[in-house]
Amino acid sequence: MSGKLLVRVPKSLHESIARRAEIEGVSINQWIVAALARADS
Repeated sequence: MSGKLLVRVPKSLHESIARRAEIEGVSINQWIVAALARADS
């Protein structure tokens, strides 16, 4: 496993994630990793 994952999402979801990440002061990648970690627990 390389640790890389390419996922295509609708523009509206990308925009929503980008806004949430900006509010939380993290990158989009960091925000998604945290969301996936929460979903996995």
